[in-house]
Amino acid sequence: MRSYPLDWVQIGEFWRSQGLYTSQGLLRSVRRTPGRFREEENHVLAVIREGEAFLILDMKIFLGRPPYYRPWVELFNIRTQIPQEIGNFHGSEIERAIIQFWGEVLPPGGRIFVEYHNDTTTDRALRRGGPPALTRLGILLVTHGFLWLKDWYFAEGLREGSLKLQGEKPLNPQDKIRKLRRLQDEIQTFLTSQEAEHLADEGVSLRARTLTRWIEEQCKGTSPEP
Repeated sequence: MRSYPLDWVQIGEFWRSQGLYTSQGLLRSVRRTPGRFREEENHVLAVIREGEAFLILDMKIFLGRPPYYRPWVELFNIRTQIPQEIGNFHGSEIERAIIQFWGEVLPPGGRIFVEYHNDTTTDRALRRGGPPALTRLGILLVTHGFLWLKDWYFAEGLREGSLKLQGEKPLNPQDKIRKLRRLQDEIQTFLTSQEAEHLADEGVSLRARTLTRWIEEQCKGTSPEP
């Protein structure tokens, strides 16, 4: 696990002044503005290559308000086409680096919201009835610690924005095992359903096998949930 600043007051400054280094370029915030309330910050992330900045997404950070509200982050306005050397954002190292960062830094119970309406692979699988965890984006979130997923497939008001997946981290080690076991049961139930047959061409079966092996490894040495 890499080392990141855990002082939430300074997390926005980390993105603005330092950022993440990847083989595809430096990820850094190039614009930082206040949010709707004092704990919220808005950032525009860019990948910087050879001195040139290419905008990739907007990021909203909520620092939390203990003990009432836990921190969360939202990734939206994702630009699918970035520099030619990188290609599509979805499936890139840049995407994985951002998800990994928040998977490591967000505290227990922290949440992430990721826009997917331009992610055609994830969008298509969800529209055809696939479980969020077995989509391209879903398995990326789960394997980076977000074990409870929700598909925001419609806006319930005026400010929710576009289609997005919500991921939430477990509260403690016991909650982690409980969520993993439940996810494992959901996968097996889905694989025996008619919907699984309809999604054979969406890569769901392969993701199910991959995620099942990952869950078994995570649960190794623990007792089954009573």
